[in-house]
Amino acid sequence: MLFPKKVKHRKWQTGRKSPEKLQRPATRGTTIAFGDYGLAATTPARVRSNQIEAARRVISRTIGKTGRVWIRIFPDKPITKKAAEVPMGKGKGDPDHFVFEVEPGRIIFEIKGASEELAKEALRKATAKLPLKGKFLKRAGRIAAAPAFKPISEEELVASEPGQHVDTVPEVVTEPDAEATEEGAESVTA
Repeated sequence: MLFPKKVKHRKWQTGRKSPEKLQRPATRGTTIAFGDYGLAATTPARVRSNQIEAARRVISRTIGKTGRVWIRIFPDKPITKKAAEVPMGKGKGDPDHFVFEVEPGRIIFEIKGASEELAKEALRKATAKLPLKGKFLKRAGRIAAAPAFKPISEEELVASEPGQHVDTVPEVVTEPDAEATEEGAESVTA
């Protein structure tokens, strides 16, 4: 089960419960960063640490040893609870469990190293373990590295017209400053 090692504040304030504010889309964690396939939330929810663990287990069992799983959320918000049949008042209850507040559009899990059909099935099963509706996402394309340098052949260089752009970097020639030349001359003579 996931929970923080150390917290700055044991008890947090409750937070907003307005349906309009909960429906606001997520601004962070909305793109697939590590894997090839992902599970994005389409509804807001508070996901508990045991629900994340149950979903992770069903994903790892479904994809087997070939794939890799990333959990993109971490439950760090403490939820308090008062004991049963305790009268009102006497302060806030003790911390009971930790949750992560999921906003619509947030990526929850990512998978790499499995086929698309297997990943789709694993994330479908994982969505059943979570208190939200999810959507299967596929990475559009890998971020390519810088293009390799293509050397220019002599034929291309000869065939190019004067003044035409050629894919080479010109040498930068700098002229020495007049002041630097005078200072250099003085130091040589001294």
